[in-house]
Amino acid sequence: MKKYGILLFLLVLVTLLDFSKDNAPKFGIKAKSTESGECKLLCEKASLCLTEEQKKSQDPKMYQFACEILCTKQYQLFSECSKAIADSCTSGELCIKNQTKGLF
Repeated sequence: MKKYGILLFLLVLVTLLDFSKDNAPKFGIKAKSTESGECKLLCEKASLCLTEEQKKSQDPKMYQFACEILCTKQYQLFSECSKAIADSCTSGELCIKNQTKGLF
């Protein structure tokens, strides 16, 4: 029963978070269908920036997949980093870390 209680709590939490996105114009802007292609290209470039040590600790495809999910769900954060990633790996990595507050 506890397991279902936790799952129900998470469902309510996610639902409330999703509704708050509609009410707050700058919070959680999702990518449109045309912008999701930009996310894919952005994350492909970002996954190429992984060092050998990072590639050993995490699969680059999983990194790219997680990046695409985060990018499409929080597009306004990642769209600001597209130029930085095109410039260099270090500036792109720094931009993503700053935009996501170290989450990614």
